[in-house]
Amino acid sequence: MATRVNPQRHHARYSRYFRRLVDKYERSPQVRTSISLLLTLFAISFFTIFALRPTIITILDLFANIRSQEETLEKLDQKVANLNKAQEVWRQEEKRRLLLGQALPTEAEPDHYLRQIEGLTARHGIALHFFRMDKILLLGEEEKQTTKKSTGSTTNTKSFKVVFSVSGDYSSLISLLEELEELRRIIKIESLSFGAGNEGQGELLLLTIAGEVSYYESDK
Repeated sequence: MATRVNPQRHHARYSRYFRRLVDKYERSPQVRTSISLLLTLFAISFFTIFALRPTIITILDLFANIRSQEETLEKLDQKVANLNKAQEVWRQEEKRRLLLGQALPTEAEPDHYLRQIEGLTARHGIALHFFRMDKILLLGEEEKQTTKKSTGSTTNTKSFKVVFSVSGDYSSLISLLEELEELRRIIKIESLSFGAGNEGQGELLLLTIAGEVSYYESDK
């Protein structure tokens, strides 16, 4: 026959057991100290987390801002490098543009070309007898006319005819012709002729050159 268990009696017995166990540990100094220490550490950790939370968030934000600023600085450095490259390219192109402007100016500038011829003759000890050119509009405006190429396209390149005569020895005249072709200002020599110099000039020769000097008329 099975024995009937009384729950209330078992509960009372276990309750007394646990109370004696708790009383025993409460009377132990080591247990009280350990519990107090654990509670203290828990309280410190709990309040420390809440106290440091704004600081931690601020530090994380600072790291994010620093990273963002570093990326911005890298982009700025790249832009500066690109600008330096662009400036270098511009300086190179500016030199080419200046050379192109000297070779094919935007105005006729016949007086400038005359000074170049005078400089050549003076350097080689050659006498310049005359310098003639087409009628050049130096003041005001004229109706624009473009020269059509054989392909049917148009160009603003224009030219004026020049004829000049110089006298000197043969080697000096040949040197003049060589430098004339090397001038930056573009000239298309159409004809040249050698002749005897004036009486009393001995072996001096007379050189007459005719050609076209080009320039570029930009649209306004």
